[in-house]
Amino acid sequence: VILYFGCLREGKRFSAAQINNLRSHFSVLQSLCQQHWKQAEFNLSEPVVRPDAYTGNMKVAIEQALSSFGIESLTRREQEVASLLAQGFDTKEISAHIHLVQGTVKNHRKRIYSQLNVSSLSELFQLFLNHLIMHSK
Repeated sequence: VILYFGCLREGKRFSAAQINNLRSHFSVLQSLCQQHWKQAEFNLSEPVVRPDAYTGNMKVAIEQALSSFGIESLTRREQEVASLLAQGFDTKEISAHIHLVQGTVKNHRKRIYSQLNVSSLSELFQLFLNHLIMHSK
């Protein structure tokens, strides 16, 4: 289980109050993860760099990875839907965003899963993260 909390908008950062609010819920999150993993130890990794040290490079890398994700095997429209799925949009949001009926979005999603050889949104997201890592090298 990997949890990521981040702000992708340029200049947007978590406030101290938001961070403290998240910390106040850590014990619940820790307990749920321990139950899931059936083990006693749970540790958070330390960030590679300070969160305030990020520049616009991260945003650019993500945008480039989104624009090239699945480009080898998907049509342009499917690639657009895959990009929105990787960003966390659901079928209804994608439908409104790119002006397609929900049934068409669902059909694109089925074809995307087939073409990329994944069977779930979590597998699609994992594939996107691998693409992001390889693309940003």
